[in-house]
Formats: sequence, C-alpha cells, structure tokens
Amino acid sequence: VDLYLLIFRPKRLNINVFFIAGILANLSGTFIVNIIFFRLPTTPLVLTLASASLSGGLGGLISYGIFEKLEENGVIKNWVTEGGLDE
Repeated sequence: VDLYLLIFRPKRLNINVFFIAGILANLSGTFIVNIIFFRLPTTPLVLTLASASLSGGLGGLISYGIFEKLEENGVIKNWVTEGGLDE
C-alpha cells in the first residue's frame, strides 16, 4: 500500500484510493501467508486471492466512510495540504 501511494501520489484521498489500497493490502498479505505457510495449488490460491480482493475492497470502502466522518467532524483538517501526502 505504501508503494502504491508513493508511486501514484494521489493529490486527494478519494474512495478509489481507499478501495485499491484495501485490495492491495489484503492481496499481498494473503499471498505472503500462502508462500510461507500454506503453499496452495494454483486453483485454490486464485480463489483465495479473489476472496481476499473482495474483502479488502469492502474494507477500503468502510475505511473511506470512517475517513469521511472524521473529516466532517473536523478531526482531520486539511490533512493533505498541511503535509500529509505531500511530504
């Protein structure tokens, strides 16, 4: 996820950034756990990665909802312009 944010450097955090970040986080974790512990054959691995993508995307949508509420309530004030992603 950090590599994704470093490469694409989004100017604004929107729902797409959260969705993709959630997918990437779950995919990488699932794949690494498979390499270290499970060593599944191709078909079960693909099914596992597909379910990881779905749950990661849904988690990203949930986190975007939380982020919006925090922004609405003034907890996060101009995070991007005050040095959040630009530094």
